[in-house]
Amino acid sequence: MGLLNKFRKEGSKKSMHEEVMQNIEYLLNTKATFGAWQKGMGLQSYAYNKSNLSVVNGIIDDIFYNIETYEKRVKILGIDVIDNSSALKIRFQIDCLIGEKRHSFYVGFKNFPEPIFVEVENDAENRH
Repeated sequence: MGLLNKFRKEGSKKSMHEEVMQNIEYLLNTKATFGAWQKGMGLQSYAYNKSNLSVVNGIIDDIFYNIETYEKRVKILGIDVIDNSSALKIRFQIDCLIGEKRHSFYVGFKNFPEPIFVEVENDAENRH
């Protein structure tokens, strides 16, 4: 469990899975060179890419780098594009190991209400 979780009262402590998901959301909502204290942390700007494919590939690379570098409790098994029908809305499914358990969650990028905002949604069932 995380350091701050040790100071929470019983009953309000987060599970490791909840902590990891929250940390991933924070990581992926960080914009590179925009207030991130750690060099390389956060997502790059994709405002000037010429194709949807280059945006998708860049985001996948950033997701891999940020999670594997800054969230050591997660081992990524794969990232699949679920929806990239529009450059304004892109969604990925990430299969990973958290601890020794297999999990799957979704990361969605929307261009509204903020430029690239990340939402982490858990699968209803954790897969084993």
